[in-house]
Amino acid sequence: MKTILVGSALFLALALGIERLASSRAHDFAPRVEKLLEIPAGTSVAALTLGSPELGPELVYVRAKGHWRSREAFGAICEESAVEALIASCTQTRGEELTRDPAREARYGLGPEARLSITLHGPKFLDQPDRDVLATLEFGRGFGRRAGTPAILELDRDPHALLARPAKDLPPFVDTRLLAGCFGPGFAGFRRMELAYADGRAFVLETAPPATPDTPPEWTLVRDGSRENALVWRPGGYTSLWIRARAKGFGNPKLAASLGLEHPFLRITLLPTEGEKIELCLGERSLANEAWLWNRRTNVLMRIDGELVAEMAPEASAFTDAVRANPWERWLMR
Repeated sequence: MKTILVGSALFLALALGIERLASSRAHDFAPRVEKLLEIPAGTSVAALTLGSPELGPELVYVRAKGHWRSREAFGAICEESAVEALIASCTQTRGEELTRDPAREARYGLGPEARLSITLHGPKFLDQPDRDVLATLEFGRGFGRRAGTPAILELDRDPHALLARPAKDLPPFVDTRLLAGCFGPGFAGFRRMELAYADGRAFVLETAPPATPDTPPEWTLVRDGSRENALVWRPGGYTSLWIRARAKGFGNPKLAASLGLEHPFLRITLLPTEGEKIELCLGERSLANEAWLWNRRTNVLMRIDGELVAEMAPEASAFTDAVRANPWERWLMR
C-alpha cells in the first residue's frame, strides 16, 4: 500500500512538472501568475453560497444587520474573521495556469464528485431572481478555476483549510458563543445585570467604574428595596459564564413564543459597559437535560446544556453568601 501511495505521489509530481513545462513553453518560459478572480473596486460581497460533496449541495451565508449569519443554523451569528478569510481566499488568491484541458479536471480535484464551489453574491442576493451573482469559483485542494472558464490554476491558498465545523451538526463559521454579535469595540464587561423570574423573584447586580485602575470592582446586590455588597468574584464568575459559555445547537427564532420564551422561566438583562442592552430569555430544563435560550438582541435561538441552567438561574444569596462555594468557579478558571 505504501508503495502505491508513493508511486501515486511521484506520478502527480511528474504530471505537474510536465504541465508547468508545457505552460512555460507556451508563454516563452515566463510563467504567468494571475489572480483567480478580479472584482471591480467598490463591489461588496453580501452573501456566500458553498457546495461540495462533504458540505452538501448548498450552505448560505448572508450579511444582515452588521453580522454574517448562517441560513442552515437559523440565522446564527458567524465568526467575522473566518468569513472574511474565506472571501479573501477567493478574491486575493493567485496562481499559475497549468492546463485548459477539461479532461484533466478530476486530476486536480475539480470533478463534480470532489470540487468545492463558492459563489459570491452582491447586496441584492435576496431580491434578484439571479441572486446577484458576482462570480462562482471551483476549488480542488490547492487548485482552482473560475466556473465557466477552462483555465485551471495552481493556487497559493486553499479555502478547504477554512471550513472546519464548530460541531459535527453545525455548518462552518458559526459562532457558538451565547453572546456572539453582542460585544462592541469598547466592551469591558457588564455594569448591570438584572434577573427576573416568572414567579416574581427579581434582583439586580450593579457596579461602578473603579476609582483607580488598580482598585478591584465593587458589586452591589439590589433586591426588595435593599442594597448589600456582593462578593466580587461571584458577579465576576457570572459575567465570565455569559462571555464564555457556548450553545449546543440552534433553532428557528420564530418558534420562541411556542417554546414559552415570550414569558420565560427567567429573563436576564445585561447592560454592557458600552453598547445596547442584551436581553436573554431562558426556558426551563427539559427531561433531555437541555434548555432553550433566546438572545433577543441578535434574535438567535439556542439549545444549551442543562448544567448551564442552574448557573444562569441562581438565588440572590449566591452572590453574598461566603459560606457556600462559588457556583461559577469553573468559569473563572478558564
